[in-house]
Amino acid sequence: MGNEIMGRPLRALWSISLVLAVITGCGPRREATETFLCRIDTGRLVPGSITVGADRRHLLWAEADGKRQRAVFDGQAGPWHDGVLAGTLAISADGRRFAYGAGKGKRRFVVLDGIAQKPCDGIREGTPVFGPGGKRAAWGELRGGFWTVVADGRAGWSFDEIWPPLFSPDGVHLAYAARTGPRKFAVLDSLPQRPYDDLLVATLSFEAPGGRLTYAAVDRGKQVQIRDGRPAAQGPAPRPRDRIEPRRVGGVTVGLSVVHDSIPGPVFDQVAGTAYSADSARFAYVARRGPDWHAVVDGRQGKSHPHIFGNSLAFTADGRHFLFASRSVGRSYAVADDRPGRPYHLLFAEDDRPIAADSAGAFHYLALRGDSAFVVEERIR
Repeated sequence: MGNEIMGRPLRALWSISLVLAVITGCGPRREATETFLCRIDTGRLVPGSITVGADRRHLLWAEADGKRQRAVFDGQAGPWHDGVLAGTLAISADGRRFAYGAGKGKRRFVVLDGIAQKPCDGIREGTPVFGPGGKRAAWGELRGGFWTVVADGRAGWSFDEIWPPLFSPDGVHLAYAARTGPRKFAVLDSLPQRPYDDLLVATLSFEAPGGRLTYAAVDRGKQVQIRDGRPAAQGPAPRPRDRIEPRRVGGVTVGLSVVHDSIPGPVFDQVAGTAYSADSARFAYVARRGPDWHAVVDGRQGKSHPHIFGNSLAFTADGRHFLFASRSVGRSYAVADDRPGRPYHLLFAEDDRPIAADSAGAFHYLALRGDSAFVVEERIR
């Protein structure tokens, strides 16, 4: 878990035409408005450093000049450092605060809202993290060979290993997984809970309502569900509404099928992301057959696309329209109801949803044309 200084800048990035995409066929009209956000110096941009805020209206990235690097938030550059640490750039959910890890010589430190914090030996990748509303911030620090979580400026206990912390939905509580020796345990509000043979870190979450901490652990070879620090009563696991199953003919697997509410769908070679409308009445997923990708919505296979970002699938707030991001011949598009919009390079991390659904029929996203970053707001009428 050492900290790596980010790589060299990318000398050539994307050149995108301003020509509007041709939308064929009948259907509702899309109206788009571009709001200029900032310029990105693509000659200095550090590859892989662009971080998009949860509201898809703010950007944080690193740029390099020789052996120096600095972070840039919405076009406002910070001080130069020996390096900006990969995997540490973060924006609060409201877009008002930012943080990242930086290095000077052998020392590492977090820069929070432009202010350098106390130096240490390393910053945990995947941190800092912000709480809801951006009021609280926490990150992992390495000191003298041991890891600790710093929250609200105060360091907690020291452990052999820690994982990125998680705030409760109300921002009051903070939890994370840690390890001392061979055993793992959860830490809630700085207090370690009972150790187990293993703790499935990805299952750590706060239950709503009430904000009770839950996670899965392995105790003497058996997996147990932990709630409020104690093993919970084990009942039959609910059967998921949708699941991916192999389709077999004569005992030979010929592809994959999505079974939704016990009804199998078409056969594909690959299945990617899924999405439900806000009222759970509509269901969609992304799938590939041969070289072509499709969005399958309510059991109906859509048009073919050279590539669809599986994590981009979403419905508008009223559930009437489905959205996703596609890419073709070096251009990216926000697609609504299988109709591509204006070509850009869409800005998002690979594990984020690039398109944010707003009010009924409205959505927005961040896009790059040349060196100009825009917030693009669209409405379907």
